Amino acid sequence: MKNAPAPSSGDELTGQKLLDLWAAVHELQDKAITSVQPPLVRVGETLMFEESAFVLVRNDSGSDCQATDVLGIDGSVVDPTSGADPPPAFLQGLTLKGITPATPDHLGGKFVICAEPIKNNAVGKAWAAGLCIAYLDVQDTTDLYAEVQDGESSALTTGASGSARIVWMDGSDTGEQYALVQLGLHSPLIMQAQSDSDGDTVDVLPIDTDGNTVGDTNSTIKVLSSDVCGTTIYADDLVSTVEAADGTPLAVPVFGTSDNATTLDGGTDDSANTDDWDITDQTSGAPGVIFTPIRLAWSGTPGDPVHQYTRQMTFDSQGRLVAVSAENQSDAFATGPCGDSRND
Repeated sequence: MKNAPAPSSGDELTGQKLLDLWAAVHELQDKAITSVQPPLVRVGETLMFEESAFVLVRNDSGSDCQATDVLGIDGSVVDPTSGADPPPAFLQGLTLKGITPATPDHLGGKFVICAEPIKNNAVGKAWAAGLCIAYLDVQDTTDLYAEVQDGESSALTTGASGSARIVWMDGSDTGEQYALVQLGLHSPLIMQAQSDSDGDTVDVLPIDTDGNTVGDTNSTIKVLSSDVCGTTIYADDLVSTVEAADGTPLAVPVFGTSDNATTLDGGTDDSANTDDWDITDQTSGAPGVIFTPIRLAWSGTPGDPVHQYTRQMTFDSQGRLVAVSAENQSDAFATGPCGDSRND
């Protein structure tokens, strides 16, 4: 449970009150910019970093918020489209509406972290970008990122991807704890799939510079549709995590594996092998393919032709092999009777 002071009372906002509040905020920012003190600045009960971006937010969650609580952004308190021109209160400083976080609505950084206690329907300061103090529900101590939880305001949850980069954590164990995070910073990670994708999600772990997995707790993230990327993700594949337009983390295949690849054998005698291979429909537990593109076969009977068996290969625009056909039979050349050509 957080150890934070009780929220202070707040008044309902009018346009003028918003202007007054933002005038105070701008004054604090000016002081922070010119300050020669250490990077932490205390303003009343609020602890801020000089280089962090903070905003005013109205708590519309239905409950009082403590410092470091999380609110999903639900638009602006002042409607910028009302009237012929944007209202002065909107132009002077945006005041956000904050609600209980929901996924996927608030994934991808569409949230703020309260910098002070904020009563329900009151306005207070919150971090929107930069370094800030957060309260995390740590799933694995090696997790590098944090993200909002559906229906949960008290803490961010950690994982292998997310819209908040973890800079430092208070404890060395899992569970709830304070941390220092960087908001508005998300870099793609290279991770290794720990199982075959079910077509919608895949379990992954981050890897280090030597290619070894880091941590013990898998993160489950959505995968880019095979209809788009042209393949399914299989165990041990390397994937990169990116964000969809709605902020949802996506796993995109980067490098595959051929450690236990499917083998397409040749046919027997003068028969063609009918097995084929497709990157979108691989054998579970045996991704990748090994095959002989061309082979010759002869029955051994003089006069019988030598058959040629070939497999057609299909490559995509990136040069990836995406399909191998069944064997196609044709005659390579004819044979005739064999005689003794030695001179007597």
